[in-house]
Amino acid sequence: MQTYTEDALLEHGRIEMRTYRVSDGMELIADKEKWGGNLTVMQFESDTVKKSTGTHVCKKRLYVSSCLLGRHTRVP
Repeated sequence: MQTYTEDALLEHGRIEMRTYRVSDGMELIADKEKWGGNLTVMQFESDTVKKSTGTHVCKKRLYVSSCLLGRHTRVP
């Protein structure tokens, strides 16, 4: 699994940390031979604190692709 975390973003009245994770996702597949092994799972996680209220929100998004995770694949 590849992980990349950006520096904190300070904009629009909030502080936001973003983390990206990319893996081959093979642990998610029951029938690996049938799938063919072409799977990439990407996770985007955003932790945000609203500066005026201190409200904390964590959002996660998952993306699934049939593209292979190769040696040239880079997380942003």
